[in-house]
Amino acid sequence: MAINSILCVDDESTWRRIFQEHFQKYLTPNTDLAINYNSCLEKIKKMRYDLIVLDSLGGDCFRIHDDIQNIPHGDVIIFSGNTEIEEEAKRRGIPFYSKSRTTEGLDKIVAQYKSVAE
Repeated sequence: MAINSILCVDDESTWRRIFQEHFQKYLTPNTDLAINYNSCLEKIKKMRYDLIVLDSLGGDCFRIHDDIQNIPHGDVIIFSGNTEIEEEAKRRGIPFYSKSRTTEGLDKIVAQYKSVAE
């Protein structure tokens, strides 16, 4: 499946900028951003995204995941540095990528979704 649109949801402006730059460069120019639960749901209701990348958002990532089940969308992954969120994501079967001070986690996401498209 080719990735033609991505929604990145993070409450930190620095990470939103990094997401946008990285994904626009390596996956698709159609990279949209949201800051929280409400802005994320609003965007997902208006557009179908091929990939939704969620920060932990204080646990709201699971609320978003649950609340969009009846809305058409592509893959949902969690990108966070929180180990408790990682454990819960694994328990729920939600793909998890570790956020670090480098772009290593983003590179893993790009590698995963580029290989799916090829």
